Amino acid sequence: MCLLLLVSVVFFGLFSTGECVKFVDLQVPQIVDPRSEKILLYCNYDLAGKGLFSVNWFKEDDEFFRYMANPIPGKPPIVDAYNVNGIRVNLDESNDKLVVLQQHEGDKWANLGGSYACQVTAEGPKFDVNFDVANISVGVLPQRDPALEGLRTHYDVGDLLTAECTSAPSYPPAELSFHLNNIPAKKASTIQLPDEGDVEGTVVSTTRLGLSVSLQRHDFNAVGSLSLVCRSILPGIPGVKARETRAIVYLTTSNEKLAQEAITKFSSSGATASISTTGGGDSVTIKHNIFVVAETKIYSDD
Repeated sequence: MCLLLLVSVVFFGLFSTGECVKFVDLQVPQIVDPRSEKILLYCNYDLAGKGLFSVNWFKEDDEFFRYMANPIPGKPPIVDAYNVNGIRVNLDESNDKLVVLQQHEGDKWANLGGSYACQVTAEGPKFDVNFDVANISVGVLPQRDPALEGLRTHYDVGDLLTAECTSAPSYPPAELSFHLNNIPAKKASTIQLPDEGDVEGTVVSTTRLGLSVSLQRHDFNAVGSLSLVCRSILPGIPGVKARETRAIVYLTTSNEKLAQEAITKFSSSGATASISTTGGGDSVTIKHNIFVVAETKIYSDD
């Protein structure tokens, strides 16, 4: 399907929506690292044997680059760049099928995220037009699952469960959430902790979220365990999967509680319990001793 995009009032009425340019294929990086100096955008096309009239580039609805064949044989093409929302085109490296954008100029950074279009027009008299569109997101994906800290292995009813979750460095900053037994934690039980911004002098940063919950018996399942998940998502970056870390904690039994209160009087049975965190295929298990109390009664012959 062809679409007529008027690039200038001067050419109004000259273009045709008859036989189209055979195809236009716009190739851009889906996610751009804001630390990169340059971004390369490719516009491949097939004019089906016709000559080229122009290639026009747009961000959103604004034209920022134009490449036109020179009507005078042997003369170089006519190339123009326009100031659109801070976009800086490297004219020395750009041509009819490649546009090079500069993200950085000195200490200035241009956010190049958004929708782009490449429009190709064949030579007259019909000036057939075709185009393609693509989206760019600016981001740095986290390279690991969030860190979940501050948990004990066992809790009693009425205990206060506190935890802290820290995302891996990313851009934009990650959004964190807690889930208890697959149910989102209430907002009142979480607190946003100070972020660790500009990690190692770069634009990436980490996000921290705290959790404080008074545990009730219904928070544990029938076997006395509770699942806690910290989930990290990257806002504004479509198609990026959430990363999460899961921990399992347990309800303290009466024997374990009594043993913990009298550790100096009784020896360990050697049994263990564990709290495990999983994420990205990795797991860490921290083992703790469970003390079992054996009560001995002595009876006299009297």
